[in-house]
Amino acid sequence: MTDELPSLYVSCVAIKPANRNIMLIGTGVDRFNALTLSFGVGVLKSTDRGISWAPTGFSVPLSAAVGTSKLVWHPNGTDTVYLAASNGVWKSTDDGDTWTLLQQGSAATIVVNPQSPNIMYAPLRNDGVYRTTNAGSTWSRMENGLPVGGIVGLTSLALCKSAPSILYAGITNSSTFSLLGLYKSTTGGDSWALLPNTPDVYCYPPPNSTLCIGWYVNAMSVSPVDPNLVILGGVRTFRTSNGGASWTWHDWTSNGVQPSNAGLTYVDQWDVGFDPVNPDTVYIFNDGGVQKSTNGGLWWNKMNNGLVTAQLYKLASAPSDTNFLVGGFQDHGLQRLNSANGNTRWFRWAGGDGTFAIVHPTNTNILYGDLFSAFHVKSTNGGVNWRTATAPINNGMTESGQLFAPLLMHPIDPNVLYCAGLTKIFMTTNGGLLWAPIADLPNVYTMAVDQQNPSVLYAHSYTTTSWTIWRSTDGGFGWTPITHPSIPSWRVVDLKVDPSNTGTVYAVRNSAFSNQDHVKKSTDFGETWADITSHLPDVTMSAIAISPNSPDQLYVATDLGVFASTDGGANWFEYNDGLPLVYASDIHYHPLDRTLRLATLGRGVWKAKAIDALPTSVDDKGLGEQATGFILYQSYPNPFNPSTTIKFRLERQSEVVVTVHNQLGQEIRRLVHGIRHQGEHTVVWDGLNYNGLAVGSGVYYFKARVGRMSRTFKAILAR
Repeated sequence: MTDELPSLYVSCVAIKPANRNIMLIGTGVDRFNALTLSFGVGVLKSTDRGISWAPTGFSVPLSAAVGTSKLVWHPNGTDTVYLAASNGVWKSTDDGDTWTLLQQGSAATIVVNPQSPNIMYAPLRNDGVYRTTNAGSTWSRMENGLPVGGIVGLTSLALCKSAPSILYAGITNSSTFSLLGLYKSTTGGDSWALLPNTPDVYCYPPPNSTLCIGWYVNAMSVSPVDPNLVILGGVRTFRTSNGGASWTWHDWTSNGVQPSNAGLTYVDQWDVGFDPVNPDTVYIFNDGGVQKSTNGGLWWNKMNNGLVTAQLYKLASAPSDTNFLVGGFQDHGLQRLNSANGNTRWFRWAGGDGTFAIVHPTNTNILYGDLFSAFHVKSTNGGVNWRTATAPINNGMTESGQLFAPLLMHPIDPNVLYCAGLTKIFMTTNGGLLWAPIADLPNVYTMAVDQQNPSVLYAHSYTTTSWTIWRSTDGGFGWTPITHPSIPSWRVVDLKVDPSNTGTVYAVRNSAFSNQDHVKKSTDFGETWADITSHLPDVTMSAIAISPNSPDQLYVATDLGVFASTDGGANWFEYNDGLPLVYASDIHYHPLDRTLRLATLGRGVWKAKAIDALPTSVDDKGLGEQATGFILYQSYPNPFNPSTTIKFRLERQSEVVVTVHNQLGQEIRRLVHGIRHQGEHTVVWDGLNYNGLAVGSGVYYFKARVGRMSRTFKAILAR
């Protein structure tokens, strides 16, 4: 329902009880991950059950780094709705059109007392749990038994609708991300007591938990008719039927082994809720999709038919086979796909959180992959059976690595691989049988090897206050720091060397901050760098691909899909035909079929023809005309108010038509119609239609047609 929106990070949904045609959605996820930022554009509204969407008064640019977490309508059928977001607690009295700030702070959720709606609760990160008794006019922090201050991390909060004086608060320790405590109040929040028997649901594995992610997963719900029945979700799913005196878990990681029977939930819980009409029915939403219980959470069934929600961190293709792909999946391990004959079913060949993956250049039976923190695995039978054929290959690794530890293969000798640990660079020369440290280099997050001269390698290391580009000219044994002021700063997530031009290197930064150098380019082996971010949207970037056939042809994966350049990064234009505007996490170019392969965080894997592989069309005179005969660039600014500028470039004098369309596809304005000479042209749309009237906020489409070729891109008007 939201493929054309400027943000697909939909974190909360609220349908108006009194008018089900009206729906509000909050974008951006208020759970910060330093490697996969997930900010949004605020709150969007539909009055036709999701067919079309428009911005509301709570609209922000992606660069503002705002996430939302909960939308709640007033229970008495009014036009009032409340929002919990990373920049405070907000209230609207006109169905979300305008908003007023009620309380500052990073709000994890908001809970309304259904019997006394003036009473509301909101937990604030690094602060505590707040309560209002006058519909948000004033708030007070509840401290009788509850922890307060900087130690308070992400907090879940729930009450029983039939007994709203009974509340539960699941609080994460902001430093360790473990369970600070599950607290219960039977006095509407006047006093609280710690429930001592609560398992540490935010950590895994039990009983000696080593991985705690309470900053990321924390969900809870109380039965609307039974205050003693609570579903608490973190890494695992736990259930109590006696008000927290004892707990049982209900996820497939029980004892660390996936059971053969069904009926259990997946891991990493994001939300859970009881059906208000039939409280025996419970839904839970997690990294495995959606599960449903019809007996109060004792038994769960998968409800994922029709959903494509795979989150990929990294993607790779077999150099010798255009049908064979491998990918690193968030919480679904390393998976493989043979897309021959139209097959789209992926198979897992390693469990856990998959990151980097590599296919042997001539033998698709040999696969390498990384799980979180530089845990290496290898398959020698194409990943047919991951439980029996995938082996750890960590011999000689004396330390772990970053969560996304770079793994790369030598372009000539496939038995040579490199990896970065926390403080060292490691190399294997025998396909992973033995690793050896070859250099001391701390805080390396990204590496690249020159395809033309494999003795040259690059690495980027950073902390929050310093960063360095490193270069090796002897195959990774010796490294020289490059600290020229032009080098890309922190959070470089992708380094790529031009496959046909030694010494030309690109760096991509995953930074959502305004006016940052998202993409940089060096043509002198990393000594100096030029910012080529011009004409790109000011959003996060994740990866870059370079055509080996046309080195000036670049593609960058962004939070708004893919952008392309045909002039080495001097200009960029949207390359998203048929692609939802989803967070694109990785991209590469396959030279055999000249296609782009794209990984996304939330919508699986996509493929498209590269620009140099697009077919020619025939103009009215019967002359062959290359598909690159004209370029339409993304409008700027975007989002915009009140006007935006569109630029296009012609390779020859041509007749051009540029039109503006609404979400229904209706043409509302013609900006250009006539002959234009070779070169670049600009035109401004002032937000007016054919009648000279200002159009409303929303998503609009700009379409340029030259001969039989056309280009389309989207922009958002936020009045």
